Amino acid sequence: EDLDEPEDLDEPEDLDEPEDLDEPEDLDEPEDLDEPEDLDEPEDLDESNNYNDFNAADDIEKEVIKVDLKEYTAIEENRIFETEVPSIEEIWPPKVLEIIKFVDKEDNPFFDICKDDDSELLEGIDYLINKALEKQKIDNKEKMFTIPGYDLTLVLATNHNDKLKLWERRNNLGAVMFSQNKENWNALVLKYNADNNLIDVEEVEITKDSFDPVDWKFVVSTGNRLKKV
Repeated sequence: EDLDEPEDLDEPEDLDEPEDLDEPEDLDEPEDLDEPEDLDEPEDLDESNNYNDFNAADDIEKEVIKVDLKEYTAIEENRIFETEVPSIEEIWPPKVLEIIKFVDKEDNPFFDICKDDDSELLEGIDYLINKALEKQKIDNKEKMFTIPGYDLTLVLATNHNDKLKLWERRNNLGAVMFSQNKENWNALVLKYNADNNLIDVEEVEITKDSFDPVDWKFVVSTGNRLKKV
């Protein structure tokens, strides 16, 4: 069969011209970033530390304690061998040391004086004892002196210990107590031989209430005279 003549195709439509695109907007310039801070150099780790050797925190703590104890022991050993501890004989004067060997150290005002380690006071006590012994050889009378601030009087006794002498001594100690406005007082009665070596110490404690009214009159009279000295 005869084929049909092909149909004429429509002319293609003219395409619209493309729209002009907007010019791209200028982008802001990027802000300058701060220079990065210099990081601290990592500390050198102690090469001797091997953390793989420790399985728990308490293991580390034990090792630290061991090191500290070693150092402490070494320091203490050096201190022991390098330090010379003075003896009591070097610290306390001879007459003071003599008394200490006699008195009860648990609760004694004289021992408290020595423990305070006032070298000037201790030297003064030693000096006064020696001077009192010198005078006693001349007049053969009792001597006494009071240590200020300690409520204590030292009495250097003679061999005359009759009742009258003991009564007089007690009243004199009471007078010292009264002159210091105290109601309790302590005394050490020291007895020396002919070579001035201490042979006995008597600890005496008196109170205001221990005096009868008659004796207390003597105490007050003598004490008032002491206050005026």
